[in-house]
Amino acid sequence: MKIIIKTLTPVHIGSGKEISPTEYLVEDGYFYRINLNSLFADPDFQNLSEKFIDSALHTRYLGDLIPKEFLKKHILYSLPITGKAKEYLKTNKTIVKEFIKTAGKVFIPGSSLKGSILSAIFYHILKENFSTNEEFILKNLQFPKKDKYEDFLDFVFSRLAKDSTLKRFTRWLDVADSNTKNPSEVLQISLAKVKGSKSGKELPILYETLKVNVEFTTEIKSQNTIFKEEEILSIVDNFYKKVLAKDKNQIKTNEILIRLGQGVTAYATSCLIIAEELGISYPIRPPSTRKRIDEILPMGWVKIQKG
Repeated sequence: MKIIIKTLTPVHIGSGKEISPTEYLVEDGYFYRINLNSLFADPDFQNLSEKFIDSALHTRYLGDLIPKEFLKKHILYSLPITGKAKEYLKTNKTIVKEFIKTAGKVFIPGSSLKGSILSAIFYHILKENFSTNEEFILKNLQFPKKDKYEDFLDFVFSRLAKDSTLKRFTRWLDVADSNTKNPSEVLQISLAKVKGSKSGKELPILYETLKVNVEFTTEIKSQNTIFKEEEILSIVDNFYKKVLAKDKNQIKTNEILIRLGQGVTAYATSCLIIAEELGISYPIRPPSTRKRIDEILPMGWVKIQKG
């Protein structure tokens, strides 16, 4: 099934890398990622190299080390700086969390989407099998890491399978990587803050995020599983609308909802919701903090449309 993923709020799926202040220039409301290989290979840079090396000992921001017009000859890509990130970057040249890319282009990894789908399937299987496996499920919710109980994943996958041969790492659903897009088309620089901590302090973090209303296409294909693609999407929508209600934000959509990347809370990655619905204590506590872009927007929400 071909599907279209459309962002409802800024989305960050991390590459695991950080962009240092020695790799970018901030100018006129834009974030310029500099191609350092091109910069250092420029013959004219040799005249600046000695000053660069001396200054870099006590200055981390590239815009204070090299003339800005010279840097603009070596732009890898440029992104708009949005909302409160503009003010923050005026005085705080710090690391930026990089969005995942392939060959320099932005995409949504199939593995990220599949992981979010699995959280919904996990919830659904436990809920559907509770009446016939009440003792086992209750014990594993209350003591999820005790070796004497069967592993939850094995339990879920054995009931997800068309036959008993499906193990947790067997191919049950194929999710392709999405199409790719140029960073300048779809990314922006966003400032997120952690809200609601007991200390009252807010930790600011800069991210490369997908803009709102950006679309990617991909495909999902049911394999050795009892669910067809349509059923899987229905399960996903049911679960993530529950997660949305727990997150207490104002997103509204009648289309299929899912959450990707940074911003996902323990409600979307654990058994918290089913434990609360069953009225039992669960060892992992509900999240007391939330990440918000510009202190308002939650991260990671997208909708899925059938292609």
